[in-house]
Amino acid sequence: MIYENEIFKFWNKHPNLRGLIKKSISVLAVVNIEFGKIIGKTYTLLFSVLGTSWYDHRYDYLRGVENFFWLERAFYTLDRINNNDSLLDIGCGDGLFDGVFYTNKAKKILAIDKDRNAIVHANKLYRKDNILFQKKDITRWKIPSNYFEIVTLYAVIEHFPPEVGIQVLKNIKNGLKKNGMLLGSTPIFNHDKKDISNWEHKNEFISEIELKKFLKEVFNNVKLKKTTWNKQRSDCYFECSN
Repeated sequence: MIYENEIFKFWNKHPNLRGLIKKSISVLAVVNIEFGKIIGKTYTLLFSVLGTSWYDHRYDYLRGVENFFWLERAFYTLDRINNNDSLLDIGCGDGLFDGVFYTNKAKKILAIDKDRNAIVHANKLYRKDNILFQKKDITRWKIPSNYFEIVTLYAVIEHFPPEVGIQVLKNIKNGLKKNGMLLGSTPIFNHDKKDISNWEHKNEFISEIELKKFLKEVFNNVKLKKTTWNKQRSDCYFECSN
């Protein structure tokens, strides 16, 4: 407390120095933020040619506070997790959502991705005591029956041909506990069905009605919530239960 009082007295005696330091910090902050935006936007523009199917969400932080849309899935999920829940994250990618967000509420998390590099990256940056990152292909791996309270499937379902997607949903349904739920999302595309916008996508949805019909082939209860990102991209979040 005495030390803090001395500092306070010092700054009162040197208002010009205080103003200079404050202005310098402000300038450095602006430069840092703008430079970060350039890096983040460059990564996003080059992402499709970088040869990776998973996105490093650290670059989203660099793109500025106005780029908050990518956090939707984090809070959508956190709002539905209970403290004792076991969670399976399918297509975890870089692992940020598990290691930064879900870890704070779920009791244990199994986060899987078919890309070995994604799992290496996730283990390096987001390893936690209650998270297990593993390389698994959900089209080949059978989920243990009646095991998870929550399964997440964000920006994944569009990567499967329709018949494979249905099998994945059935696999998930089998792995959910009685009152468990599937949480996920997919972009809603504004184009003709035959005009796939991403070479990795096998089943792009062009309406909420189409998506709901697809999900209800497996799940009895389906809730949808559509959001729009900067008037450029529409994502539809879904909550499914038996």
